[in-house]
Amino acid sequence: METFYFAVIQLEWERKIKPPELANVLVEISDILPADALILAGRAKGIVGRNLEEEKAEKLVNRLKELGIDAFIVAESRLIKIPKVFEITQVKCLSDNLLISLGLAGEVYPVKWNDIFSISCGYVRKVTKGKDPSLGQAFGGILGTHIPYIPGGGVLGIGIASFISSRKWTAENLPREKTEYPLLMDIIIKNPVARFRIESTRFAYATLGSKMKPNTLDNFKELLREISSHTPQAYLGRGAKMLLGEEKTQKITFPNLREFDCYNAWLAQVAAHQPKKLNKNYK
Repeated sequence: METFYFAVIQLEWERKIKPPELANVLVEISDILPADALILAGRAKGIVGRNLEEEKAEKLVNRLKELGIDAFIVAESRLIKIPKVFEITQVKCLSDNLLISLGLAGEVYPVKWNDIFSISCGYVRKVTKGKDPSLGQAFGGILGTHIPYIPGGGVLGIGIASFISSRKWTAENLPREKTEYPLLMDIIIKNPVARFRIESTRFAYATLGSKMKPNTLDNFKELLREISSHTPQAYLGRGAKMLLGEEKTQKITFPNLREFDCYNAWLAQVAAHQPKKLNKNYK
């Protein structure tokens, strides 16, 4: 008889209990060793369990509920696989779709408004040397690769991007450490699943027309407002809500790009799979 495995997804990204407490729960519902459970609990964020048998997954959901945490299970085979991100610099909002410009050759990709199912924003810490810390295996198999955009690169650009993304930079390569916090917007769509990213300082806002503002941040907010006005069905991450003035949280800064990617992978699972009885558009 075939065994099916499940993931356990929290309705909120932030940890609601401390890792030692979650580790005790993991030990209760599975055969995992306490030391391994503590490591997994320290990495767990948004997705708190992977590759669990259904009975154990249900037990974990029930124990989390006792601790005041809403969660649900999803079959591993149904998890949304998040592809590599396409970095875009121009879009146009029409009445029936979002026109996305891809590359310098003028290719246009139309996205139906109803196909957009999550939008997130955040300031992401970017350091010029060293490696971003990983959230571990919780997002293994569902998170695509980040490929930097190399303007006019063609095949050569792809090679350069692969080199950049795989190279381990050291102090010898880059003697000075530079830290930045670019503001990003990720838009995830279905039919087929794709992910598009806008960086506030690398976007052409001229398509806003008369709504264009004097500064980048206001233009970014106006673009977000315009897109979200066409997508009432889309799940908005906490950063998007804060920028739209719907939420007062200031927690929209991510320590690295990896965590922002993982946040978006988690948000997609909540948008696609949460049971109606738990339906809360809050991240």
